[in-house]
Amino acid sequence: MKSLLYILIVGLVANTTLSAQNFTQTIRGQVWDKTSKQVLYGANVVLDNTNFGAVTNENGYFKIANVKPGRYVLTVTFMGYDKLVISDLLVNAGKETVLEISLQESVQKLHELTITPSRIGQASPVSSHSFTIEEVQRFAANYYDPARLVTSFAGVATTNDQANNIVIRGNSPNGLLWRLEGIDIVNPNHLTNAGTFSDRPMQNGGGVNILSTQLLANSTFLTGAFPADYGNALSGVMDMRIRKGNNEQHEITAQASVLGVDIAMEGPFSKTSKASFLANYRYSFTGLLGAMGVKLGDEAIAFQDISFNLSFPTFKSGTFTLFGLGGTSSNVFNAERDKSLWKFEKDNTDIVYTSRMGAIGLTHEASLSSKTSWRTVVALSAREDERQQDFLGNDYRITNYVAESFQNRRLSISTAFTHKFTARNYLKVGTFINETQNTLTTSTATTEGGNITERTLVQPYADWHIGFSEQVKVQIGLHSTGFTTVEPRVALTWLSSANQSISLAYGLHSQALRKGILTTYQPGATSEKNINLTKANHYVLSLRQRIQNKISLNAEAYYQSLFNVAISATRRSSYSALNELEINARELLV
Repeated sequence: MKSLLYILIVGLVANTTLSAQNFTQTIRGQVWDKTSKQVLYGANVVLDNTNFGAVTNENGYFKIANVKPGRYVLTVTFMGYDKLVISDLLVNAGKETVLEISLQESVQKLHELTITPSRIGQASPVSSHSFTIEEVQRFAANYYDPARLVTSFAGVATTNDQANNIVIRGNSPNGLLWRLEGIDIVNPNHLTNAGTFSDRPMQNGGGVNILSTQLLANSTFLTGAFPADYGNALSGVMDMRIRKGNNEQHEITAQASVLGVDIAMEGPFSKTSKASFLANYRYSFTGLLGAMGVKLGDEAIAFQDISFNLSFPTFKSGTFTLFGLGGTSSNVFNAERDKSLWKFEKDNTDIVYTSRMGAIGLTHEASLSSKTSWRTVVALSAREDERQQDFLGNDYRITNYVAESFQNRRLSISTAFTHKFTARNYLKVGTFINETQNTLTTSTATTEGGNITERTLVQPYADWHIGFSEQVKVQIGLHSTGFTTVEPRVALTWLSSANQSISLAYGLHSQALRKGILTTYQPGATSEKNINLTKANHYVLSLRQRIQNKISLNAEAYYQSLFNVAISATRRSSYSALNELEINARELLV
């Protein structure tokens, strides 16, 4: 173990020394049409207030060399498209800056509209936040976790500081949908028992996200009235993206923090292609201390994870990417062998908690024509949480135990076509297919039981963007959850001035109950079909005002009505599916 630490320290010092001698760096990337995914030949890419700039080639690529480290304003322009401005671009000494830039075609061909970073990649004109990986790394006390970063947004909080449960406008953390590369996945967090009363796993959240920030690309967080291509969620969506590896040169990045040790490797597969790889391994700081015999508090906590993204672009058939992540975590609590110190419920128990999570997926994205693009994603994700609790008697011997295992597997398929009729009039149609299996087993010294449940959920949708002018835009959509409900979505945006926009949005949203966890229904009172979907109406009025170049104001008035909610059939119980947190609650429901 000491040898491993020595190697890591030497590697960090060596990486810092090499980076310090590289006084200039390269900014490069690719520019394409946001809707059709066609590359744009002849786009101008300029660093403001400098003499540096470039023009994209026939494949949409550009390169700006010999740039000194620092922060810059980068402007991208192309005839007939909105101007894009990235106002806080960071250039690091030890790493190339590789950008993937999409431009939106303008309605008025000769009119130039500036798109600021706060609007890049936003999926909705209201309740939508796009954030960069740099924001995740710069925000204080978030453990490089995007789920903790979003708690800085208005109306978003956590259940407690020990976990990254996301409470959006008072909703349960279980109302959140996790997506990776645009596909639904199981709970992607370590230590899902963090912050719970009984050290049992939560349905949706954990101590820290499994995906390292060294792999994250720009991601989107939605907090209400989301567009039609998002479903099976009541409160919000965390849509994380993985960046592509450097396809021109090999790079190794190592970082150490209070969270742990991170090592990332990336580069091209060969010098003759644009195919690239990106891989990252992380080991927790608390795990390193535990391996050296250092004890922190009354619990031993450790986790590690590995993730990767392989990109294979082909000019004829589009781009294929293979992505994946996996992680393990453990939490061991040992009871004090002194009865006078037993003050809380679990103080007389030994608890061993372990969890494993993994996901692997394949994406294909292609431009079928100058107006049509196609994207398909297939992913398999699964997790298993196990908990062993031994109860101690007055003689400190085990008198009883509870062993629990929670397994969740999900096969997800997504496909979507986007067609651009005119510059601001385009339609996106697609569907999501999710096949899930939940397994719950419990055993004690005298009993044993469990169940396995499966569900297939099909979610077709259509989302139509209509730009009547540069000032007035409408987004209309329909989403269906399991063909049992039709959910309308609509958003109207008025650009009242160059610095101000007003938006009004409505959406009907539904979420399927987690079968296998909430499985008991009162006979004759309500059928499972009727309470299978919890529903909510979202209404949002939004004002966005740019005060200065680097100061803006976003304000929203929000109203939500929840209905068809599963609650306890027993009058003496206050149980509701809306305040469900841990994964093992079982009630008679109506």
